[in-house]
Amino acid sequence: MKPLAREFRATVQVQGIHQQEDYFRSYNWKETLHEALASSDEESSSSLVLDVKAFDNPTLSDYLTVMNPGIKVEVKIHDYDATFKDQMKEVYWIATVKKIFGYYLLCRYEGMDQEGDESFDFWINMGSTEMKNVGYSANGKNSELIPPKAIRKRQNDWSKYIVSKLHESKTLNAEWEEQQSTVITEGKFKVGHRLELLDRQISTHVRPAQVIEIVGRRIKVKVREEDLEPDQRGLEGSDDIQETQGIWMDQTSGLIFPVGWAVRHSYGLLANKSYREHCQKIVDALSNKEKIPYEEMDVTQELIKEWTEDNTNNSAQIHWKPGMKFECLDPLNSSFLELRVATCIELLGDEGYLKIGFDGPEMEEETIPIHCTSPFLFPVGYAEEFDIFLRGPSDTTDFSWKEYLRQSKSIVAPDTLFDTIPTAEEMTKFKIGAKLEAADLCEPNLICPATLVDIKGRLLRVHFDGWDDDIDQLFDYRSHDIHPVGWCDMHGYKLEYPKGAEQPPKKKKK
Repeated sequence: MKPLAREFRATVQVQGIHQQEDYFRSYNWKETLHEALASSDEESSSSLVLDVKAFDNPTLSDYLTVMNPGIKVEVKIHDYDATFKDQMKEVYWIATVKKIFGYYLLCRYEGMDQEGDESFDFWINMGSTEMKNVGYSANGKNSELIPPKAIRKRQNDWSKYIVSKLHESKTLNAEWEEQQSTVITEGKFKVGHRLELLDRQISTHVRPAQVIEIVGRRIKVKVREEDLEPDQRGLEGSDDIQETQGIWMDQTSGLIFPVGWAVRHSYGLLANKSYREHCQKIVDALSNKEKIPYEEMDVTQELIKEWTEDNTNNSAQIHWKPGMKFECLDPLNSSFLELRVATCIELLGDEGYLKIGFDGPEMEEETIPIHCTSPFLFPVGYAEEFDIFLRGPSDTTDFSWKEYLRQSKSIVAPDTLFDTIPTAEEMTKFKIGAKLEAADLCEPNLICPATLVDIKGRLLRVHFDGWDDDIDQLFDYRSHDIHPVGWCDMHGYKLEYPKGAEQPPKKKKK
């Protein structure tokens, strides 16, 4: 029997969310959610969408412990919009959450308990303002609790009926509306914040940049031309997206640094005289432990990354040293399906930053600054252990660490300098075949429907739906570039269509 098509309610984002211009052309997960309901196997059904709890500190994480099937909520209904139009009243009715897939809740209104009533079930995003805690209408000045028209005549005393249904039931707390809005819109940056951005085309320097847009924890950063000399700015028709449009990234991206970082760490800086002088004053103040002359919108080190070296075991303390060899997932590569042979060239100051290069004749021209805690760093032998392609010097494809280390007389970075691999038990929450939303690390402005296809230690191999397998990318299991199903909808961010899927037409310009 073909499953009934449930209503997929449009998400009404919280105040403070500014939908992307082309958000209306987003892909939606309706078919996937219906497929999940159609499965007769409960385990297969629940594994079709990656559980929100599998992600690292996901949006609304504090509510995930109570957001379980059986919880009751109030949901806005539109049956009476015309009736109460002049009174500016909103009508709600109580619903029970039946299933949860990503950020989408399958709900059923109270009183719909007859055969066939499941046809009125509906999907609603956890971030929609049309979902409230039970009790919201009773305490609201402009809202009423009225059953949908389809069932209104089924009970003579709805108040008594609802009281009986709410006995010992759970709901969201009374502060849900305020906390929902705060959590979805909160981030550590503000529009206008100035920082330093690693040049993706010439990684030996950073440039002054500015946060120009924010969606949840994602920020759009654009090179600040007023901090560059005229001859440092891109020519008309430049393909440098960092300068022409701006580039989206997570707020914890390793491509951004605080104002003054390059001068303080003697890293390349492309900027005008005024900005350089400003940075030098910051560095001098830090050295002299004086008040730091940051301008109001300057991003500080504390805002980017707070890090203190672990000195709990001084006798066994192991440090990074220049010349150490390791493997790296190159954050600027055109492929995120391979690791590269890398070398620590220099320690940049005492805040944990390293200057690294990728072995080969252009190593000095391909250097990047990276923090020693970065999940992009791996010990020698990681690629071989987890069957990941390792690109050697000069694009060597049959690379051997044993022979290379013997010939170069190099030292290997100890395993203790890298993130540990989680246990198999910890990784059971990542179900192969489960759906998620993933940023394209090659084109980070795009977030796409994706499927988890493999687990390689602490790396997840993610397939972009509709694309060839060689476009797959590797993400750390704690990455904030992967999101639960429904994240884009919650934040008004466009979710790309799978390749080959039929897309809605573009709006015509008036």
